Amino acid sequence: MPIKLRRWLWRWLPILFGCHCRPDRSFHFRDGTPFPICARCTGELAGNLVGGPSPGGSGGCAAGSVDCGRTSPALYAL
Repeated sequence: MPIKLRRWLWRWLPILFGCHCRPDRSFHFRDGTPFPICARCTGELAGNLVGGPSPGGSGGCAAGSVDCGRTSPALYAL
């Protein structure tokens, strides 16, 4: 990894994710260096990279789900 990219990641990833960066809650590289963000934030980053960020923030619900707390479009017709 280029050194400039590494410096950028180590500086900005914790800020972007609001990470506490505790070494005891972080994954580590083979040389023992902790990741720039904790395991929870690493999971959030992986989810955003794979699925894309959700427009409503975290915790979206499936369309038409009863548990999501939104009014179903079918109820508007009543």
